[in-house]
Amino acid sequence: MEYLYDTLEKNPDVEGIVGYSEGATMAASLILNEDRKAQETGRPRRIKCAIFFTGWPPLSPEQDVVLADESEYTLDIPTLHVVGADGVFGTDPYRYGALALFNICDPDTAPMFDTGRCHTIPRSGPVITELGNVIRDLIDRAYKT
Repeated sequence: MEYLYDTLEKNPDVEGIVGYSEGATMAASLILNEDRKAQETGRPRRIKCAIFFTGWPPLSPEQDVVLADESEYTLDIPTLHVVGADGVFGTDPYRYGALALFNICDPDTAPMFDTGRCHTIPRSGPVITELGNVIRDLIDRAYKT
């Protein structure tokens, strides 16, 4: 987590985060941690939006997985959840983790985008154009709040 905070300090223009798989857990954990620090110290939050590619829920400072049915916490910034639920490669074995991450986010600002490609990041074709449009919408929402 300190590495992420150091990176933010060295790059003051960074206001969003992208995480893939376990990296999504780290990104979500950073958002959770940053919110708690803001409440404790009054320090403004840096992260305004996040993109999670087939990720997992965040970890609390106690290293417990934060789940919607066990916690009152909500990731309250605009997020985008890119999943590949079912597709040409079968069923994504990580989809339940991605849904658990989605469930702790504000449903009004957390669209889900299904690539149909399981646990992969799209690299070509029409899905890239569609994903680009959804990402632009996410950024627009982040700066309207």
